Amino acid sequence: MDSLRAFLNDKIRIDQEDWQHIADSFHYEEEAKNAILTNQGSIENRLYFLVEGVVHLYHDDGEKDITINGLLSR
Repeated sequence: MDSLRAFLNDKIRIDQEDWQHIADSFHYEEEAKNAILTNQGSIENRLYFLVEGVVHLYHDDGEKDITINGLLSR
């Protein structure tokens, strides 16, 4: 949670009460390399904060994967 708080504090000022509300909404989760977080066609109902690693956003058109974006942790 420290890295999430540091990230948010760089952008906006958050008091302790608001931070606690935010922190209570998140939980730490590790994913295996090449894990799919959301399947194509699904509607995601979670928000992810990348602490370490790389995320590859792509679309599978049936013949090939088309890269939309890639994200790296700082």
